[in-house]
Order: sequence, then structure tokens, then C-alpha cells
Amino acid sequence: MRGGFSLVIGVSNAISAHCYSLIRLEPYTSCHFECMYCYARWYRGGGQPAPLYQSITAFRTLIDSVERAGTRLMPVRISTLVDPLQPPEEETRITLRLLRLAARKGYPVILNTKALLGCSSPWADVLAEMAARGLVVYQFSISVLNERLAHVLEPRAPSPSRRVEAAAKLAERGVPVVMRLSPMLPEIAREELDAIVEAAVEAGARHVVAECIRLPPGDFEALYRTLGLPLPTLESYGVKEDGLVWHSAEARLAVYRELATKLGRAGITFATCKEGLYELHTSRDCCGMYLLSDRFYRLRVTLFEVYRRLGRRPRDAGEVKEVLLDLLGSGKYASGRGLEGLPRYIRRPLANHEKRLLRIAEDPALLAKMAPPLCPQG
Repeated sequence: MRGGFSLVIGVSNAISAHCYSLIRLEPYTSCHFECMYCYARWYRGGGQPAPLYQSITAFRTLIDSVERAGTRLMPVRISTLVDPLQPPEEETRITLRLLRLAARKGYPVILNTKALLGCSSPWADVLAEMAARGLVVYQFSISVLNERLAHVLEPRAPSPSRRVEAAAKLAERGVPVVMRLSPMLPEIAREELDAIVEAAVEAGARHVVAECIRLPPGDFEALYRTLGLPLPTLESYGVKEDGLVWHSAEARLAVYRELATKLGRAGITFATCKEGLYELHTSRDCCGMYLLSDRFYRLRVTLFEVYRRLGRRPRDAGEVKEVLLDLLGSGKYASGRGLEGLPRYIRRPLANHEKRLLRIAEDPALLAKMAPPLCPQG
């Protein structure tokens, strides 16, 4: 935390185990689109979006710190809780200023949006310039393709078809596009599998990442009642029974397997988000960071790196920790000694993510929940 502005996403089992995008910039306090499943309201509440100009100062300070330390960090994500290209952006242009700063300083960025503004000048011009240097990935989010259901879920957001059109315009200019199925509703996605692949192809997407919907139990029931859908079989998302819930592993896997196969035939890579279903991943990372030039960044270590190193199920839980410690000490990642020289408000939370990651590796029950393919051979 610096000046009341948090750059590093907070520690949690799911984030610490899986997520590469730990550094984020939020240009606005809330979101114009008012999606029914909005995660931002859990953290910030509602209200009209207000600009967070301090995000610009925070980003500039971060870049200066990285340059002084002579190191590389993971890309910055713009943003995680609110849409960075929502209508207020046309006036405030905070996200545009962040992109221009990243372009000028050579800092890689992942931009995630439902909005259409990115395909308009000057945003599109900056994105194209950054893409030519391997500095940006453009993620566009879609929950469902059905226009009627999309309007219920995301009443003020552009239609899914228009998001696909906007992404296609950027892809034509050389911007690497990632289609993000977030939040994915398995029972709807199952009916839309071919349409999802067609939309990804039309958008020029090179990668698709899927993140299944997860909500508090009461919110889940209300959402499905509004959509007129029967309540699916649910299970705990984390290790606490009173936390978030989501679809059963069986329901999620059935959709993911078929989707990964269909996307593979279309030449598009696939991954899940914060689910640890690594056997389904066909890319080096979940976010599509592999589409960036790796000379600008270093990944952090996650459980996926352990899975890739082992290439098989571990013999026992101790083997997972052993491999993890070796990776953390290898000097190839943004971890451990590679964080020296960075300011405390960056170094300490990143180190806390590593501590949580090691704790997960030491706990067989938690490891099985976070990354089923790393369950020891039985």
C-alpha cells in the first residue's frame, strides 16, 4: 500500500497458488457497467465511478523503482476490479495515460475490458504501437454470447458481438488478443461451445482463458433465479464451507475439456483461471503473457511451474515443496533475491504470496483443492 493505493493484489490461496498478474492498476473506483456478478462491489461498494489519478503516480513510481533496482517484474494488469475503458475514460483518459507511460518506459501491460473504446483512436494507436514492441496483450471479457442473457447479466455493457468486433479491429492492427470467458456459466457455455470458438476466431484471439463463476451462496441463487436457470450442484470454492461457491468439478471439467479440444483444432491456446486444472492448459501461462516479449518481464513462480517441471504426478507432497523451493531459488523468476532493491510496499506483499504458496505446498488437503494434478500418486 502506498498513499492509500494498493499495487499488489492481496494474498489468498487461489491468487498465491495460480496468478501471474499480481501487480494491478485500478483507474476508477467503481464500474459503469453494473454487472450482476460484479466482484468490485465486494471490495469497494457501488456508486458512480470516480477517477483514481493516483494510479498514474503509482505506476510511474513503480517503473522508477524497477529501473533503479535493475530487475524485471511481472506485467501490470489494467485492471482487475473495474473496467479501465468504461465511459468516464473518454473524458478523464486515465487509462490512456497509463498506456502511454508504459509505452514510453517499455513496461508490459495486460489490458482487460468489456468496453469498445480500445478500438478507437487514440487508444487503438497506442495499443498498436505497444503491440509492435511486444508490450501489450488485449483481453476482452465475455460471460455468455446469448444477447438476451448478456443484457440481463451485464445491463449497461456493450453486447458480446460488439466486443468481438472491437477485438477484431485491434487484432487487424497486430494487437495480440485474448478472449476471456469470465465469468463462465457452464450450463450456458455447454450450449454455446461452437459459437464461442467461432467468436474467438472472428475476434482474432490467439488464446482463450476461462474463469468459472463463483459467488456467495445467496448471490448465486439470486442470479440463477433471475436468469430462469435451475440451481446447479455447487461446491465450496475455497477450503471454508462458508465462503464462495461454484459449479462442481465434474460440471466444469466437462465443458473445459470439450472447449480446449475445439479451440485446439482452431489453433487457439486454452487455459483456466485460478482453477489448477493444468492438464487442460495448452499455453505456458494462463493469462496469455506468452504473447508479450519476454525480454520485458519475468514471471513469478506458481504451482503451474511445479507441474511443468515434474511432468507427472508427484511421488509425495514433499516433492512438490522441493521443486517449488528449487524454482524460487533459481533466479529465473520474479521472486526471492530477484526482488531485492524494490521498495518495501512492493517487495513485502510479493514475498507474502511466496510464503502462502509454500504453505499450500505443505498442506496435502489444500494442495488437492488448489491443484488436483499435483495430488501425489496414490
